Amino acid sequence: MLKSSLLEILRTFTKQELIKFEDFVRSPYFNKKENVTNLFLEIKKYAPVFEDEKLGKEKVWRVLFPGKEYNYGIFKNIIFDFNKLIERYIILKKFDENKLTEIRYLLEYLKEKNLTKLFFNKYDSMEKTFNRLSVSQNEYYGLKLDLMILRSNILTNTKLSHTLNNISSLYLTINFLINAFKVYQNLVVANNGLNINFDKNPVAYLLKQISKKSYEDILENSKNVSEKDYLYLKIYYKMYCMFLDTGGESYLHFKKLLSDNLTAFTPNDLRDLHFCLISGNGLVLNPKINTSLEKLSVFDSMINLNIITEPHGGIAEHIFIRYVNFAFHEMDILKINKFSEKFIGKLDQNIQNNTHKYITALNFFAENKYEDSLNIISQIDPNYFTMKVHLRYHKGICIYKINDYELFLSEYDSVKHFVKNNEKLNKLSKIKLERFYYFLNLLFKLRENFNGYDFLKIKKEAENLNKNEDNWISMEINSLENRFMKVK
Repeated sequence: MLKSSLLEILRTFTKQELIKFEDFVRSPYFNKKENVTNLFLEIKKYAPVFEDEKLGKEKVWRVLFPGKEYNYGIFKNIIFDFNKLIERYIILKKFDENKLTEIRYLLEYLKEKNLTKLFFNKYDSMEKTFNRLSVSQNEYYGLKLDLMILRSNILTNTKLSHTLNNISSLYLTINFLINAFKVYQNLVVANNGLNINFDKNPVAYLLKQISKKSYEDILENSKNVSEKDYLYLKIYYKMYCMFLDTGGESYLHFKKLLSDNLTAFTPNDLRDLHFCLISGNGLVLNPKINTSLEKLSVFDSMINLNIITEPHGGIAEHIFIRYVNFAFHEMDILKINKFSEKFIGKLDQNIQNNTHKYITALNFFAENKYEDSLNIISQIDPNYFTMKVHLRYHKGICIYKINDYELFLSEYDSVKHFVKNNEKLNKLSKIKLERFYYFLNLLFKLRENFNGYDFLKIKKEAENLNKNEDNWISMEINSLENRFMKVK
């Protein structure tokens, strides 16, 4: 077959995009090589899947060069040129979608050629039509900074130039800090559960050299220059604070600030900030904050804003599974089914069957049909790693509910093997899963042979659990207490 990466890109093109790409390939300005054009026209016959056996290299060669012996070197060069042409088309396509970038390069050219009058006409037109909600915030500040510097350089030693320098300095500060806060957030998420100290990372180190008071002074200074830009900087600063505070106060503050200013952001920015909320939620250790319910509320906000799906309209596997499991933590089967009905069809087709079985298993559990739930789980062969982890939890609960200790011990051994031999599972996830089965084992024994001393010992030990993540263990402990120790 032809180069797989080449065909993968072509599969992403819609019918209309293939027509535009053909115009691009046929344009003598972009492509003067007839063999490259002929190669595309042959490949195009097998759109949109591009998986026919006739796309084998030697078979395509015979179409392009009938009667000639296959030449690896020549054909390799044709494919290389075609690949570069695809890349060029994609770059120009993305460039054409970003009108601000187009304007920036046009203004740079006009400045270089000393076409001052035309420069100001284009600049003024840009300012009248430009909508900051058409690009992400960091892109907005970066582009506006470049444009202001261009204009300021032409207006050297004027009063307006001084004003522009003040604003461009603010944009420089905001652009740097927003990007730095985003990098810090990525560091926290990437290293969560790995016990890696990233304080010496240049960005993390620099941000921590700035005191809380200094940040507040920077915010106040920005407020004096521009109220609107102050708001954006404040929101991202509070997002950063959320990752420094495990008590939850900063999380709640950022959540409210974001919810009060939803219209200030593009859909892409809103999506990123909601995911930041979910990541920050994962660091909250305050038992008074129901983190599962909080995550659900963030996902529900994303659903209401129509930003939970990917740009192509599908939904990511891990988003779907996480939502379902957060709802299951709250035993809200109605929410699970409503979500599934709306979004399961937006998953990749090859995982929809397994996901549907998983939802069915959760429904059986909610109906107290634990053996049926266990049976459905055994039929699931997930290709998504995180689902495998969730299935381990659910299987353990079902086995406990049907009170099959022998089956539990077998599964417990399997979990230990799973934890030991899976490098994809980070240290924190391993600890949580092993801890869950450890307590299940204690609950099995306690239910079989209950005594008050052992119960109080287990209850005390369970107090160290994060109630929001292991609330099922806590619920079962409460159930045993009501069953065996309730004062009548």
